[in-house]
This record gives sequence, C-alpha cells and structure tokens, in this order.
Amino acid sequence: MKDVMGIISLNENEKNILELTRNRPIATIPYAGRYRVIDFQLSNMVNSGISNIGVFASHKPRSVVEHLGVGRPWDLDRKRDGLFIFYPSLNLVGGLYSNDLNNFKENIEYLENSKQKYVVIAPSYMILNFNYKDAIKFHKKSQCDVTLIYKTLEQGEEGFQYCDTLEMDSHGGVTSFGKRIEKEKCNISTEIFIMKREFLLHIIYKTRGTSEKVKLKDLISYMSSEFIIKAYEFKGRLQCIDSIDSYFRSNMELLKKEVSKEIFEESNPIYTKTNDNPPVRYGKESVVRNSLVANGAIIEGTVENSIVFRGVKVERGAVVRNSILMSKCSISENTIMEYTIVDKNSVVFSSKEILGDEKEIVVIKKNSII
Repeated sequence: MKDVMGIISLNENEKNILELTRNRPIATIPYAGRYRVIDFQLSNMVNSGISNIGVFASHKPRSVVEHLGVGRPWDLDRKRDGLFIFYPSLNLVGGLYSNDLNNFKENIEYLENSKQKYVVIAPSYMILNFNYKDAIKFHKKSQCDVTLIYKTLEQGEEGFQYCDTLEMDSHGGVTSFGKRIEKEKCNISTEIFIMKREFLLHIIYKTRGTSEKVKLKDLISYMSSEFIIKAYEFKGRLQCIDSIDSYFRSNMELLKKEVSKEIFEESNPIYTKTNDNPPVRYGKESVVRNSLVANGAIIEGTVENSIVFRGVKVERGAVVRNSILMSKCSISENTIMEYTIVDKNSVVFSSKEILGDEKEIVVIKKNSII
C-alpha cells in the first residue's frame, strides 16, 4: 500500500470519560493490561502496509509523544515517511483550535508534500482489528469521493449511544446520518474514512474561514448530498471507548476467549511500546480466577474477573473483583474492591471497602492515595 497514507485524529469527545482524561487524551488511556487505545488504529494501518502516518493531537500531547516516540514498535522509525506527530495551534483568543479540520489546516504542508494518492483517516477511540487492504480496493473500484467504514449492530446490542449512525440506499450509498435510538438495529459509523489525498486537500481549502467548531465528520455529513459517499461494512468485533461505562465494558469483554481472540487476531498483531518486566509473581495464598494479569505484577491476594496491568501489587488478604488496576497501583492488605477502575500510580491502604456496581463504576484518579 505504497500509495496510501494514514491519519489518526485525536480530536475526540471526552465529556463522558473525563475521569480518565484529565492528564491524557483517550488515545493513551491504558487498555487490556499492556496496551494504549491508539495502538489498535496504529497497528491496523501498519498491518495494511501503510508507512506514512500522521497523528494529529488535540490537547495534552505529552503522553502521546512519550508512548509513540519515533514509532519504533510499529517499524515507523524510517528515513522515508514514518510516524509524524502534529500539535494544535493557538487561536486568537488563546485557546486550542477545537477540531481536526483546523489542525489539518495548520499542518497543511504535511498533506501537500506527501506522495501517496489515498488517505485513511481514523479516530483512536474505535477499537477493532482490521486490515484496510480490501476496503481500499473497494474505494478505488467504486470511484466514489469518500468510503466510510461501518458496523451493523443488531437489536439489543449495548453501547455506541454517542456514535453516529448512517442510512444507505440499495446500492450502498450513504444517504443520511443520525444517532442511535436506545438499542435498535442500526449501522454505526466507525468514523474511518478513505478518500484521495487531493480530495481531502480540496475540503480543507474549501473550509478556510469557516467555523472552528466544524469537524471533518460533520462536514461530510452536512455535504453528503454533494459528495458520493459509499459504505463498506466491517464485520468483526468493534468497541468504542467514549465513556467510563464503554471503557470498563470493553476491557471486561476481553476476559471472554472468543472476544480476545477476535480483537488480538494472530494474522494482524497489535503492537505497543515494550517494557522489560519480569514474569508475574504469585504468592502462596494468592487466588486468581478469569483475569488478565500483565508481567511485572505481584499477586498475593485474590483477583477475580479483573484486568491487572504491569507493576501492580495486590497484597495478602486483599480481594479484587470485576475491576481494572492500571500500572504501578498498590492494593494493600484486607482491601475489598469491586467494579472499580484504579488509574496509574495509585495506592489504596489497608482495610478499605471500595464497592461499585455494574451501573455505577468507581474511578480512582491517577496518583491518588486512599
């Protein structure tokens, strides 16, 4: 795919996940014991043969730079093309530009100077394992302006309440956009677009001087009658990290073998920044059931139906159920914890009871001492 470049836009709605994004964007929220959310879209592009990838940050970029570096884990530390990270500029009133289109405008030279004919544009918060090659072939053959990747949700399937839906005609053309109503059957937009690079430049040039609040996906929706937009169905597992509930549920689903196997498909590996951690150390009295435990963890208590990241310590007598413990957390003796997300570097002292439930997940902020 030498004629295709990739863009990952981090301009994402965080209002329902603020407890985890005070110090980072959604893209770098820890996920599945050892990954970050952005690893999936970045790996999808690399597995599709895309070697020119631009990450357009929106705010709080320190963790993005720290995690991605020069792109070595994804084989993007190269002389030609590779990984590029772009930052938003300040507007006249001193704030950050509020959408991806303005970020593209401010870094227009990257798009103008790239040599690839086509571009795949994706958000970070859609978790899926997807090789784009067939979708790109579909786009080239259809000769449409934009190809939009979508996923069909059946009646009763949970989640995606903040995502866009789309309606199609009998030929697979996108006719309109909307929002999901409760748990009805619908076609969910993954916000992944394929188009010619020149077409993207045309959109950017055309919108100079327009409102800073208009995003690319909104513009495509508004102008759907002017553009030829085709839909391409993704039939695999899709998860969207746009709320505390969706983040928690997405991680817990990975404890099911069939889900984990689909998300971490062997033919399309998910790459991430590596750390040299020792194997998990289990104490004599430890009990672990149906949990994902990463290297470097020390388990001396009980862990059930939980995700445990690198460097976590669960002391003797502590009981952790249906919870997510991020890196370098410490759960002290005799603590009882259920339905809780503990962010990085937090310490919970002895004899505490922290009890959430399925409808009300407790979140302990990063670097907390309780």
